[in-house]
Amino acid sequence: MNTAQNQIKAYLRSAFFYSAIVAVLYFFLRNLHFSYIEHLLFEFFSIFFAMTLFVLYVIAPRWKQSEGLIINGVVLLFVSLLDVLHAMRFSGLPGTSDMPSSINFWMLARGLQALGLIVAATRKDILAGKKTSTTLSILLPITAGIGLFILSYVLPSGIFFIEGKGTTALKANLEILYAILFLLFAILMRHEPEAFIAGALFAFSEIAFVTYVNVTDPRIILGHILKATGFLALGLFSLKKYFLMPLKEMAEVQRTYSAENQGLKSTYETLTQRWNEMIKCREKIIQCNSIDAILSLEREFFADPSKTIRLAKFEKDRLLFKNDPGLPEEKSAYLPEQFERIDMENGTTVFLDKESGFYLNIYKPFFLFINLAKKNLLEKKSNCFAQHKACRRRKIPDRFSTQLFARAQNAAQCHLWISPALLH
Repeated sequence: MNTAQNQIKAYLRSAFFYSAIVAVLYFFLRNLHFSYIEHLLFEFFSIFFAMTLFVLYVIAPRWKQSEGLIINGVVLLFVSLLDVLHAMRFSGLPGTSDMPSSINFWMLARGLQALGLIVAATRKDILAGKKTSTTLSILLPITAGIGLFILSYVLPSGIFFIEGKGTTALKANLEILYAILFLLFAILMRHEPEAFIAGALFAFSEIAFVTYVNVTDPRIILGHILKATGFLALGLFSLKKYFLMPLKEMAEVQRTYSAENQGLKSTYETLTQRWNEMIKCREKIIQCNSIDAILSLEREFFADPSKTIRLAKFEKDRLLFKNDPGLPEEKSAYLPEQFERIDMENGTTVFLDKESGFYLNIYKPFFLFINLAKKNLLEKKSNCFAQHKACRRRKIPDRFSTQLFARAQNAAQCHLWISPALLH
C-alpha cells in the first residue's frame, strides 16, 4: 500500500513540475515572433537534452548498461543530428533556408524518435553483455545512418509542407501516428514517472504540430516547449536510472561490505582472544593434580557465558555445573534442536548452546581434551599406586618404597600430591 502511495505521489510531483515548466514558458513566450533565431534556440535545448542521453549511454557503468539504454543513446544521437539539419533549413535562416526540406528532416527525426523509444522501452531491463553492447554500438549507427541518408534524398520536397498552403494531410496523419506511438511508449514506461511524463509530453507536442499554415503559429511555440520539456524529463529519468542510482547502489554496497568487514574483524579478534585463553587454560589443566582441580578450572573458565559459551555439564544424571541460571536443571530438558550434546566415556555429558554458532567448533575439542586429561590423570594415579604396592609386596623398607614411589611418580610426570600416611 505504501509503495502504491509513494508511486502516486511521484507521478503527481512529476506531473506538477513539468506542467509548471510548460505553463510558465508558454505564458512568457506565447506572443513571441517565432523567427529562425527563436526556433534555433528551442531546437538547441531539445538537441542538448537528447545529446545528454547519448553521453549518459557512453559514461554509464558497464554493469548497468541495458540494451534499452544503448538503443536509446544511439537513436537520440541521430535524432539530434536530424534536428540540427531541420534547424539549419528552417525558414528565414540565411543561405540554407528550405522549409519543405526542414519539415522532411523534422518528420524523419520524430519517426525515428518514436520507434526508437518504443524499442528501447521493451529492452530497458535487459542487461547488455559485452558482445551485445559492441554489436548494438556498431550496427545501430551504421544502419540508422544509411537508412536516414537514403530517406532524406528519396523523400520528395513538399510531401509534408507546401509554402503558402501549410502542412499536408500526410504530415497530419503521421503526426497523429507519432503521437499514438509516444503514448504507447508512455504506457510501456508507466512504472517510471519521468519517462511516463516524457512520453505524454512528446505525444502532446506532436498534436500541436498536426496542422498549421505558417511557422509563426502559436501552436508551433507550444509544440516546441512540450518537446523540449519532454527531452528534459527523459534526460532526468536516464540520469537517475543509469547514473545516480548505480552510484547510490555502489555506495550502499560499500557501506554494507564495510560493516560486514568490521564485523568479521571483530569476530576474528574475539576468536583469537578465546583461542589464546583456551590454550592458557589447557596448560593449567595439564598441571592439575586432581579431578576436582580440573573441574574448578572448568568452572572458572566458563563462568561468563558471554565470553565463552552457554553450557551445562552432567555426570550421568547429576548436574556438575552450568554457567547460566536460565539453563534447565534436568538432563532430559536439553533438546537436540537447541543444544549440541557431547558424550564422554566416563558417563560425563556436556550440552553446548547451538546459538553460539561456529564457536562450537572451538569448545567441542576442548571438552574432549579435558576428558582425556582426566583419563590420563586417573591412569597415572593408578600406575603410581600399583608401583607402590609392588614395593610393599617385596618388603622394601618404607623409606626406600617412598623414594621409589616418588621417582616413579616423577618419571611418569604425575603431578599428584599423596599424603605420606597413604604410603604405609
